[in-house]
Amino acid sequence: MAHGDLIRLRRHRLRRADGPHAWRDALLALLPDHDPCPGFRPDAWSRAWSNALDFIERHGAEANRLGWTAEELFGVHPALGAIRVDHCGALMLSSAGRVLAVEAHAIRYANGLASRRCSGSGASVPVWSFRAGSIARGASSALS
Repeated sequence: MAHGDLIRLRRHRLRRADGPHAWRDALLALLPDHDPCPGFRPDAWSRAWSNALDFIERHGAEANRLGWTAEELFGVHPALGAIRVDHCGALMLSSAGRVLAVEAHAIRYANGLASRRCSGSGASVPVWSFRAGSIARGASSALS
């Protein structure tokens, strides 16, 4: 089986899994030096990837206990990726940095910023479920 096929198979198996172990496995299936979707500035994905793994190690169990979902933490717009920041999960924001604390309604970063949990920001998919082929089909309607 080719390397690309193996990665796609791993992503498929992990797509619906939730919780810290599944989040970690899904992130590790992505390459830190290859943006998984559009919208990341140069080197931003590798920082987000590293910070997300750190978050899972230090705060993943608590986030799961508080009911945070993969979409709320690792979400991106299903057609445009991280371009639509209103669809980005708390750990996919390039300005976020390292997480200091996770609470029921907010993620607090070491730089003093916070991402508040809210509903109604729109549909998102975990970054590991992003499909590059959906860009052409959904771009024009997603930008409005």
